[in-house]
Amino acid sequence: MNPEEISVSAELSKEDESFLRYAIDLSRHSLEDEGKTPFGAIVVVGGEIVGEGTSSVVELCDPTAHAEVMALRNAGTAMRRHLFEDGIMYCSSEP
Repeated sequence: MNPEEISVSAELSKEDESFLRYAIDLSRHSLEDEGKTPFGAIVVVGGEIVGEGTSSVVELCDPTAHAEVMALRNAGTAMRRHLFEDGIMYCSSEP
């Protein structure tokens, strides 16, 4: 299937929209730091942001340091766990 043919019909809740905007803002602010690329992600559990990240691939010379991975790493550290079945990830771009 051609990516242009894919459509999303689900409506975002106000909360989803707010978290998505936050992830996009993270990506925009990351451009202020040298070596960063414009990608941001957050992990939300129970309506609270428990981890956030920006792409650090270039900065760290680490091909795994994508914004989504960094957000998960930070959420894991903050919550002292490695599984997030109850979490939602919001990203500024397709993960």
